[in-house]
Amino acid sequence: MSMRTIALYVCLLMTCFMCGAREITIMPQFTVGDTIGYRATTSLVMYHGKDSLVSTTKLLPTLIVNEKNDKGFVITINNRLEDFSIECSDPEAGETLKAFDKSDILNDFVAAIVLKIQLGADCRPDSILNMNAVRERITEAYINMFAKQQEVDESNRAKWENETRPLLVGAVDMICTPAHLIEQQFGNLPYFNLTGIPLKSGKSRP
Repeated sequence: MSMRTIALYVCLLMTCFMCGAREITIMPQFTVGDTIGYRATTSLVMYHGKDSLVSTTKLLPTLIVNEKNDKGFVITINNRLEDFSIECSDPEAGETLKAFDKSDILNDFVAAIVLKIQLGADCRPDSILNMNAVRERITEAYINMFAKQQEVDESNRAKWENETRPLLVGAVDMICTPAHLIEQQFGNLPYFNLTGIPLKSGKSRP
């Protein structure tokens, strides 16, 4: 399997993340020590000429309420991939997609995204407290994924990493912005907070 094909899957997965969660269930209020599970489902459709490609990503994040400080709650979110499916209207491409077992690769990639988030007084995400660690984990997931798919020999691994890492670090820095990472977990944040109270953009909580 070529790097181009692997990169396509990762890009599709990350693009699905950035589209934002479409199906979520949020508890009405938090207490320190709570562990909350929810599902995020997103779909992406891409067109090329007469052909179309549809990918569906289902995540099962776990939200842990760590503490409450002067700003608000601090939460940690771990991610697990429930399912990732992809279909293409081109029969030849469709067979190629079906032949590629990507579950182990994508599971490792999704599991690398562990966010520690500071919530504000209105229970909306204010900032990500571990951005550097998140970028490092995702970069390592990319490196391990590409090394596995390219069957990089261990004796040549150090040299290969030195050549590959700068390219991946640049890509991760572009993808992993706080705004994108938060939106991939919770959807369009200006319209709701994490206490379950709907908000409208530009209006404060009553």
